[in-house]
Amino acid sequence: MDGKALLESVFFDRTSSVPLHHQLFLELQRLLIQGRLKPGTALPQVTEICRTLGISTITASRAIGELKREGLLVTRRGAGIFVAERPSPVTEIIMGHVSSSAAGPGTFLYPLVEGIKNELDEPLRRCILTHYDEQPPSVQELRDLMRSRHADSLIAFRPTRTVINAVRILSRDYPAVIVFARPQGWSGDSVLPAPEKALRRILEKRLDAGNRRFVYLGKKVLREKLEYAESPYHRLSAMFETAMSGTRAESKVYLQDDAASGAAVASPAPSVERLLAERVGDLPPGTVVVADTPHVAAQALDRNPGLDLIAYTESAHSVEQFKGRITLLYCGLDKAGETAAKLLRERLANPQTPPRTVELDAQIVDADKK
Repeated sequence: MDGKALLESVFFDRTSSVPLHHQLFLELQRLLIQGRLKPGTALPQVTEICRTLGISTITASRAIGELKREGLLVTRRGAGIFVAERPSPVTEIIMGHVSSSAAGPGTFLYPLVEGIKNELDEPLRRCILTHYDEQPPSVQELRDLMRSRHADSLIAFRPTRTVINAVRILSRDYPAVIVFARPQGWSGDSVLPAPEKALRRILEKRLDAGNRRFVYLGKKVLREKLEYAESPYHRLSAMFETAMSGTRAESKVYLQDDAASGAAVASPAPSVERLLAERVGDLPPGTVVVADTPHVAAQALDRNPGLDLIAYTESAHSVEQFKGRITLLYCGLDKAGETAAKLLRERLANPQTPPRTVELDAQIVDADKK
């Protein structure tokens, strides 16, 4: 596309209260971010822009000035206005009200960020990674954020309902991938953890070894937060019950919420991990206990060292912390990030590519039996 064709793609809503110069800025910003003009391409002269669009010189100049401040256009003395060189590949980490340092080295999301970066190359230029626990943005706030950061794609990690709705709308204009959640009605690209296959293998191995007592420990709060999604916690407990049905093994499922402690006054209130650990405190040695997080498993093991603990995790830090004591089902966020970035690259290279859902099998990290 040349500069004149770019202008023909500009649309004004002259009934809107938004000033024409800002409408022009937003329209040109959108087209430039989408890569409709290659870096170094000359724009038409201001007089031609005004004549083509039917606007004043002041309106055109104000819009171009804003685009220059955004770094999308540059002026070359005596030559004219040109499309700026695109920024080098970068992943912007947007954490809502939390500082971006929350995704720095050693944090939970760091492997996801690094996995995305490892797969980023042209034509993927800037990608917004969203992970909001509280105060999620509106669609317009997220759209403005993407425009201001020159982003051309979006990854949502375990999004809230509000963020899911925003991503669903934004995916009409930007390639988007939802990571580790499959919301109802979502028809786009997604990356899902699939730990239940690994759990089945472990449970079958324990049954073959003669184990006959099994327990599942889960947090209700995890289910409530992800009730709109196909979460690994639902899938794990469903696989546990399926694997136990039809066997002679004794099995129980305990789902615990902090509010279920029954205490009228508790200061401090017992943690959900402690409440679950109390459920298995008196079980005989060798009982196989599946927990939905390593922290639940660790408290159960501290209370009853004779248990055979299995837990699901997405954290590399948890693998290092617990791998000597607990058998872990590990769905690494580095692989999730790499897979999400690959899906985005496919979408950018060919927008007509059918959406895909990629399931990541869990890696089994066996506890040290010495």
